[in-house]
This record gives sequence, structure tokens and C-alpha cells, in this order.
Amino acid sequence: MTTETVADPVQKRYADALASLTDKVRQDPYVLALILLGSLSHDVVWDKSDIDLLLVTQETRQQMPGLTLVEDGIVIHAQRVPRSEFKRMAEGAVRGSFVHSLLRKGRIIFTRDETLEALWEGRARVGARDREVRLLEAAVWPLMALPKAQKWLSVKGDRHYAFLWITKCLDGLAAIEVTLAGEVPGREALAQALPLNPAFFRAVYTDLIDGPKTEETLGRALREIEDYLRARIPALFEPILTFLAESGGVRAAHDIEHHFRTHFNVSSADLACEWLAEQGVITQVAAPVRLTDRSRVDVEEAAYYYDGAPS
Repeated sequence: MTTETVADPVQKRYADALASLTDKVRQDPYVLALILLGSLSHDVVWDKSDIDLLLVTQETRQQMPGLTLVEDGIVIHAQRVPRSEFKRMAEGAVRGSFVHSLLRKGRIIFTRDETLEALWEGRARVGARDREVRLLEAAVWPLMALPKAQKWLSVKGDRHYAFLWITKCLDGLAAIEVTLAGEVPGREALAQALPLNPAFFRAVYTDLIDGPKTEETLGRALREIEDYLRARIPALFEPILTFLAESGGVRAAHDIEHHFRTHFNVSSADLACEWLAEQGVITQVAAPVRLTDRSRVDVEEAAYYYDGAPS
């Protein structure tokens, strides 16, 4: 029996269940739009899949936004959002984020509201600034995991735990590769990234998983990851470099962290600065700071400046 003969009846069963529920939902005037998310919208389902839906409703109050529906024995997870909340979600989701990826791969089944349809049609756009923020966010993940992997390999001599920490770098690296290619990384970002840069992802992903985890192979993978990040510093860290260059002086680590958390919802910008200083891209200095509002004793905090020009 071929894969196709197994998959087709399953796919049809799920499509029929969706069609049956859609007929019922169309009769409810309080539902303005029905949006299909998840595997059924863009991928292959199997007999353990469920269906994910977004129901855009009129401005009614729901105590619990989530519902678990059942149609022909298939579990359907339906999230209810009022029209105003959906509009904020679609417009406020940073382009390139996971929410953006989820919406971008979704499929609108029906809508009674032309403005919602127009909003939906504009979901695929990714602005330059959004792209820069998503690259920075993606780069922070391997920067957090990389030192752990290096420590477990070189200091503790534990190859298994070093390998585990290397795997924690992979989603961030894949998101970088996919974003640089002009695509939006989804849940399966590694599968998206592998054909875009097969040599690199074989070295740090598939070959590493399939092959022996020796000190040599793990050390080589760690060097590959650092080289990959170094080669892309201008693209990955442009928001930080521009912020420091435009500051015209020294900025304390907590100021930098606060700026990127507040304005871009990106954490650990201070960690990125620490790594950039290690690479000689920016300069780390000490700045006085007091531990509380009432403190009279100064301690030293890491601070950074960048004398390059903003891009």
C-alpha cells in the first residue's frame, strides 16, 4: 500500500469534517470569519492530527476564548477572538514572528466582513524593520546556548550534554537562515532551513545527530556555529549597532536591555552586546550604578559604546 492511498482518505475525512463544521458556523451571524490554521491549511494530516481554527466574532464577551469541538470524531481546537482583538493581533504581530507565521500559513474559509478580508490579504508583508528585529531575536538563542555547550565539552568533558546544548542552538540558527532568505520561519524552521544552506545544517544538525558525538565532531560543530554568527554580524545585530551609534556615547547594559524589551519585545540584548564586545565589534567599559534608589555606594555595571556609523 502506497503512502498516497493511506493519506488520501485521511485528508478527505479531515476536509469533510471541516466542511461540515463550516456549514454550521455559517448559520451563526455572530461569527464574522472562520480561519483555518495548522497542518490542514498547508501540510499533510494523519489520523492523530487535530484541526486548529480561529473564529472571529462580533464584539461579544466570552468567558473562555478556547473551545474543543468534535466533528466526526476529530478534535477541533477553536479560538474565539472578537473582531477588534483580531485586528490588533494581525496588525500588532511583528512581521516574521511566530504569530505572523501562523497567520501567513493559514487559510480563510469564509468571512462576512470585507475589511477583515483586506486585513488578511496584507498579512504576508514583512517590513525591513520587522526583519531586523526578528533576526536579532533569533540570534540571541544560539548566543545563550553556545557558551553552555562549550563549557560542557571543554571544561566538564561531557559530550552528551554538550550535544544537547548544541541542539538548543538549532531553532535560532534555522530562523536566521529562513529570515535572511526572505521567508517567514514557522514551527518547522529547521526543515525550511536545511535546503537553503545544506552544508552548514548538515554539519551542525543531521550529520551530528547521525554520527558519533566525539570531542572532535562536537568541537567542529561549535566552531561552525560561531563562524556562522560572526559572518552575519551586520545583519543580525543591526538594531543594536544602530542604537549604540545613534546614542553618541556609552550606554549601560540595563538601559540597552530596557530599550529592546520595551520597544521591540526582545530579551537578552545585553547578552548580545557582551558577545559583540568579545568579537571586537563594540567596546565594553564600566559605568557606575547604584543598587537601589536609596543607595549611596556606586558599583560598576557593564556598559557599551560603538564608534561605527549606523547602517
